[in-house]
Amino acid sequence: MPKSSRKTKTTDLVAIAAFPAVEWFSVDQLEAISGISVWTWRRWAQNGKIASAKVSTRLLISRAEFERVMQDALRPRKIESAAERIGAGAKKTVDAAEDGGR
Repeated sequence: MPKSSRKTKTTDLVAIAAFPAVEWFSVDQLEAISGISVWTWRRWAQNGKIASAKVSTRLLISRAEFERVMQDALRPRKIESAAERIGAGAKKTVDAAEDGGR
């Protein structure tokens, strides 16, 4: 019985970690790394959102392009301490009590 391609994705991750100089990734490898589906990578390439190379039937994405996509996806982290959250809630409770529950 042939092995499923899904089972080989773990070995793809090992291969990527073992060869940090790899400059091009298949969409299967990128799916395993990022969790973004093969079809999304293909659609982005087709629509011109990302640069890609087609070699025979394989769609390849450069490491630089992958890193750019991941960097663009980052959002700044909102830092709020637990004390600030508790303090804001406690202030609302005190203000409501002082207003007579209005």
